[in-house]
Amino acid sequence: MKGRIRPYPGDVCPKCGADFKSVLNREGVQTDILCGKGCMIPPRRFLIDVRSVGDRSGNKLGYLKRDRRGTEFTSFPLAMATISAVWDEMRQNDGYVDVSKWKPSAMKEITLRAVGDAWITTVYQEVERVTAKHWESGLKHHIYPQIAYGRVVGDMDVRDLQGEGGGRVVEAIRTKLFQDGKEPSSIKSIMATFRRLLVHIERIGIITKAPYFRTVKVPKKIRAYTERHEQDIIMAHLPKGRKDMFLLCRVLQETGLRPGEGCALRVESLRDDGVIEAREAINNYGEIKSTKTGDEFERVITEELMAELKEHAKGKFARSFLFVSRFGTPYVPNWVSKKWKEAGIAAKIRKPLNVSMRHSRVSHEVHCVLKKDYHEKIRQVLQHRSVVTTLHNYVLEKPKENVTDR
Repeated sequence: MKGRIRPYPGDVCPKCGADFKSVLNREGVQTDILCGKGCMIPPRRFLIDVRSVGDRSGNKLGYLKRDRRGTEFTSFPLAMATISAVWDEMRQNDGYVDVSKWKPSAMKEITLRAVGDAWITTVYQEVERVTAKHWESGLKHHIYPQIAYGRVVGDMDVRDLQGEGGGRVVEAIRTKLFQDGKEPSSIKSIMATFRRLLVHIERIGIITKAPYFRTVKVPKKIRAYTERHEQDIIMAHLPKGRKDMFLLCRVLQETGLRPGEGCALRVESLRDDGVIEAREAINNYGEIKSTKTGDEFERVITEELMAELKEHAKGKFARSFLFVSRFGTPYVPNWVSKKWKEAGIAAKIRKPLNVSMRHSRVSHEVHCVLKKDYHEKIRQVLQHRSVVTTLHNYVLEKPKENVTDR
C-alpha cells in the first residue's frame, strides 16, 4: 500500500548520533524504526509520508504528523494505527481517501452525538413533536450508549461510520438490541432513526455514503377485532356526565376516523345531508394540524347519530369544536385513549382505542364482504396509499367464540 512511516527530518539517535532506519520483516513490511547502528533506540517522534495518497480531485495528503485527535506520533504503533486507517479507507474507495478528513484543520473529531443532537434540533421544527421526541429517545437511549468494537458509538467520529466499517458498527448495534430482548418492532424503529441520521450526515457532505442497513422483519400481530356489542359495553363504562366523550366515541365507531381527526371536528363539520366533513386533526399537545394524509374527506353517519350531534351542537358557533372537555378545550387523542382504556378495564375488555374503533370497523366490513373491489373502496375511504396497508395492518382476526381479551 502507498505511504510510509518516517522519523522527523533531522532527528538522529541521541546516543550515537546515527540516522534512524526502517526495520522490515521477511515480507518487506515495515515493522519499526530504530537507530541505524544497532542502539535499538527509536525516534522521539514519527510522521507519515502519504504524499502519493489523495482524493479523486487530485488533492494529496502530504505528511501526517498527528492523528485525528491531535496526538503526535510518539511511537511507531501510534503512527501505524493511523496509516492502517488510511489504507482501510483506500480499500473501500478504490484507492482514494477523503483528504479533508485527514488534514490538520480537520483533525478534530466530529462525534455522532454532536451531529445527532444538532439534527434533532432541526427535526423538532420539521415533524410532529411526538415523532421528534420518539426519534430523540431512540438515539439517546439505544444508539449513543452502545459499545461497538470497544468504542462508545455516540463518541465515534461520524467519518468512521461509512462504507464497510460503518456497516459493521450498524450490524453490531442491531445484534446487541436483539440480545437485549427488544421487540422486533422497537428495533426496527430504532434502526430506522439511526439510518435517517446517517443519511442526513451523508446529505450534508460529512460522509460520502451511509452504510447498508439490513431490514428488520416484524411478525404480524394476530389479535381479534372488537365486535359491535363489545364497543357498546366499553362505551357504557365511559365517565358519566360527559356526553361529549360518549358522542365522540360514537362518531369514531361509525366513521373509522382517527382519534385526532374526531377530536378536531367542529359544528360546521355537520352537513344537512347526513355527512361529516373531516378537514383537520389535533395532536396530543392540542395543536391543530392537517389530517394524516393532508386531505379533507367525508363520512356518512346514521340519521340517529346525526340528530344527536345536531342537538348537542345547539347554541354553539359554527367554528366551535364539537367535543370539548369541562374546561372548554377540545379533547386530545391521548386523553381519549386513556379514558377508553379505563373503561375497557372496568368492562373487562382490554383493547386499545384504535384497535377497538378504526381497525375493527375495517374488519367488520371486510369479513362481511370478501371482495377485492370492496377492499379497494375501503382503502379509499380510509385514505390509505395502498390496499396492502388496509389488509395487513387494519384487518384483524375474527374473535373465537366471542371471547374478549382479558
